This record gives sequence, structure tokens and C-alpha cells, in this order.
Amino acid sequence: MLKGTLRRMCSDDILFFVGACLWTEDQRNLDSVIAPFIPWDYQQDAFLGIVEAIEASAAGRSDVRIPKSRDMGATWMVLTAYLWYWRFRRSLNFLVVSRTQEYVDKAGQPKTLFAKLDFMLRTMPGWLVPAFTRTELRLTNDDTDSAITGEATTGDVGRGGRFTSIMLDEFAAVDRAEGYRALSSTRDASRCRIFNSTIKGPGTAFDDVQKMKGMREIRLPWNLHPEKRKGLYIFPEGGELQRFDDYKFPDGYEFSIDGKLSSPWRDAEKLQCANSVEIAQEIDMDSVESSYVFFERSMIEGLILETARPFTVRGELKHDRDTGEPGEFVPGPEGRVRLWFSPTADGSPPSSTWYGIGCDVATGTGASNTAITVCAAASGERVADLVDSRIQPHEAGVYAVALARWFRGPDGDGARLVWERPGPGRNFGVAVQRSKYRHVWLEDAQNPDRTGWSPNDKDARRSLYYEYRAALNTRRFVNRSEEALRECLQIVNTPKGVVIHTKSGTEIDPTGARDNHGDRPTADALCWMLIQRGAVSIAPKRVVLHSSLAWRRAEVDRLSRMEDE
Repeated sequence: MLKGTLRRMCSDDILFFVGACLWTEDQRNLDSVIAPFIPWDYQQDAFLGIVEAIEASAAGRSDVRIPKSRDMGATWMVLTAYLWYWRFRRSLNFLVVSRTQEYVDKAGQPKTLFAKLDFMLRTMPGWLVPAFTRTELRLTNDDTDSAITGEATTGDVGRGGRFTSIMLDEFAAVDRAEGYRALSSTRDASRCRIFNSTIKGPGTAFDDVQKMKGMREIRLPWNLHPEKRKGLYIFPEGGELQRFDDYKFPDGYEFSIDGKLSSPWRDAEKLQCANSVEIAQEIDMDSVESSYVFFERSMIEGLILETARPFTVRGELKHDRDTGEPGEFVPGPEGRVRLWFSPTADGSPPSSTWYGIGCDVATGTGASNTAITVCAAASGERVADLVDSRIQPHEAGVYAVALARWFRGPDGDGARLVWERPGPGRNFGVAVQRSKYRHVWLEDAQNPDRTGWSPNDKDARRSLYYEYRAALNTRRFVNRSEEALRECLQIVNTPKGVVIHTKSGTEIDPTGARDNHGDRPTADALCWMLIQRGAVSIAPKRVVLHSSLAWRRAEVDRLSRMEDE
């Protein structure tokens, strides 16, 4: 009678089930390696949030993300919720996923997901344990026909199956390309995916998950933990210490003067971290600082205060859509071209210096921006830009030519033009060639068709950014755009030594191909490459022999235009 009542109470209330029947294991605690699972307040809220999301999935998509600090018990909580459904509900199917199978289920490995499930079943009261079948990567309740299965994170994870809920554990640690493919393969496999992870910086699939709109979120920062938050304080540099409780600090205590929430627990943990990146990843849940950013944050913040300023006017430069011949600049609040100067009386840019234009081209699908940057050579000042995620590569090529012809130097020549050639840059380059604009970057002086810049190896892009970073730091390149400066913080060093923009891989572009991505920092860096080298390569005029095939084609085009006129 009593056992039946307790079973009903466990079935009705997950919090009663956890507090009355479950144990946890922590090998670090020598006094009590195994202890009752008495959830803290934040864990109770998390349990209820997980259950609410699973229940809501019956009516539609109900995904959940759980960004967390280290050691907050998130994995245990999701597994416990699955075990609760597995024990008391019929014919449900759950999938637990980690980056490799060794983290999902492996004999003798206590760190696996299934080892935690095995432990909870082993320590649960015998009268509550159902008849079950345990095989590799599967736990089946023989009484209810509910099951928990496991897989490693691959591009086909969950594909073809249907699951009540899928947990993707430590999703930020998954290989980026595999992560984006897993997002695609699991989308139709379950209406309730639970993404659980510490922060590994921008550029991971989990970073995109954190930006998805409409997704439920259960945040688990360290300061929610009642033991870790004892003595909670903030001490900003140049400011005053602010405390949040009456914790007794020892005399001479060295507070962390970094402007972030801290406590004696966090201060002790910081001493054990190898660097600031580890602190940001494991403790502070700081997405930017938890990556090995190429541009120092302090430098960028300083530049924003010192050199950034609002643009003077924005608008559109009218131009011929085939030749790129520029017309009138028309100011307007929706214009894509921003100017950090006022046009002269005749509506053109100042011609006291020559200009450089750098372009980083995207596909035009909205996944990332095509960026066009204009700089004045004499001052190194960034004077104009165009940023658009929907402009097609060939359209961007013609627009860039129009801007190059509009920004004339003292000799009457247009601006020097460079773009990154791979990927959509090829279509951009074709449009530039068809416009017959000659003041373009030549990678090979002996080959006039090799226009544009191409990173031949991983060091080429790194060198490009190194030179640009040095120019920013010495103020030889004066960047007026706050957006462009802030985007520098998304340029990171990968563990493989490659420098990339973190949005080089997106859900829209699951291959993570850098060639399909465009951004402001690369356009700015290319622009600096142009102006620092002074006399840039200029595509020569081609000599067309009379009566040759090229001459006959040109004649056909000329006669056709005459007929149109």
C-alpha cells in the first residue's frame, strides 16, 4: 500500500521522485562519494523547465538550450528527466548524444551518459525499479516499452528516427561541421531537442543555437549555486567594491578587480585556470572571451572610444547596372552606402588623395554580409562602406566598380579595387572584368585574368590580419565604423592554427565554407593591404589584333549598340 502510494507520488511529481528516490555520485567528495540527490532551488527550476518543454512538444516545436558554467549538474538533470519519463510513461523514446561514442556508452567508463543512468538505476529503491533490458547504447523498460538510446554526434545522428526528446550534450565541443549537420539531421527527428553545453566561444554550432529566436532557455551560471555564490561581489577597475551578502572575508583579501561577478569560489577557480579563455569558457559563460580572439578586446574597445564616430550621410549611388558608370549620389535613410564625409559641391568625394576599395563577397543569401570598404590613402581613414547580406555577387561587383569610378584621385583615376577571389568572389570578379575597369589588384602580373586576392594557404590570411591589426594599433588605419571594429572580435584563432571569422560556418551554410562568407574586417584588411603597398597592380589594356576573334566580337557588340541607339 505504502509503496503504491509512493510510486504514484513519484509518477506525479518529478521533484518528489528526485528528492525521495535518487542519489548522485561525486568522486571528488571523499566524505560522501554517494549522496542523496537533493536538488538546489536552481536545479528544481531547471527540472520543471525541462519537463515543461517536453510536455509542450506534443503541440509543436519546443527546443531548449542550456548554456552553463562548469559543474552545475545540467547533464544529470536532463538524464534524470528522461529516466523519470522512461519509468512512468509508456512507449516513449529518448535519444542521448555526445561528441563521440566513448562519451555515450563504454564499459568501465564512469564518465559516459549511460554510466550515469546505470548508477541511478542501481541506487534507486528496488521496489521502484522496473523490469528492463540493458544493451550497448540502449536501455529499454520492459514494463512500459519506453527506451533511452544513445548515439555519437555525426551528420546522421537521429536521422530516420522519431524521438520524444533528444539531448545533445556539450554541444559546443562538437566539431563545427558535424555540429551543423547534426542540427539539420535532428530537426525532424524530435520536436524537443535539448542543447546542453559550456561555452566554447563564437563559431561553434552551439553559438548559433544560442542566437536562435523563439527557443526556450535555461541558463545555469555559477552564481546560482548557493555554495559557489557565498561572498558574491563585483569590483570594477577604478570603481568601488559592491557586495551582495554578509560573507566574512579574511583580512587582506585580494579581490578580483575585473568588473565581473566574483566570489571566493570563483577567485580560487581562477587560480587553477591556465588562461583567461579557460575562465571565460568554464566559469563566466562569456562567448567572445571564451575563444582565442585575434584582436585584443581592450584594443578594440579603446578604438571604439577614440576613432569610431557616426557616419555623416547614407544613401545610394546611382549607376549603370552593366558598366558600373556612376551617376548621382542620392541620400536616403535606407541607403546601403554610408559616408564619413560630406560630398563636395558637385556631389562627388574629395579628390585630394587616391582611394583604395576592399571587398569581401558573400553569396547573397542572407547568411553573411558582402562588405565593401573605401579608404583614403593619404590619411588611412575608412571613409565609406556598403554592407548588404542580400546583394548578389555580380551586382556587388558592378556596384564596387561604380564606387571605384566615383572615388577619383588627384590624377583623375578611379580608386584601386581588390576583392577576395575564391567562392562568390569569382562571380564578383567576372562582373568587374565585364565592366572593363582596369584599376584592380593583379595577383599575377603575367596573367591579367588573375584579378583579385586569394589566400593561398592558412598563413596568407593570418598575415593579412596581422598587418591590419598592427595598422589599427598604431592608428595608421583609422576605422570610423563601430560595427566594423566590434566585428573584429569575431575573428578567432582555431585550435588548428587557422584564423577565421566565427560565422564562416552557419546553419544556412552547413559546410562551414569560408569561401561563402563575407565580413567587414576582411574587407577592411584588404583595403589596408592596398593602400600600404602604394603602387598597386593595375590590369593592363589588352591588345586586340585586327580581325581576331576578340576583335570580331567587339565589333558585333559595337554595331549592336549603334543599332540600339
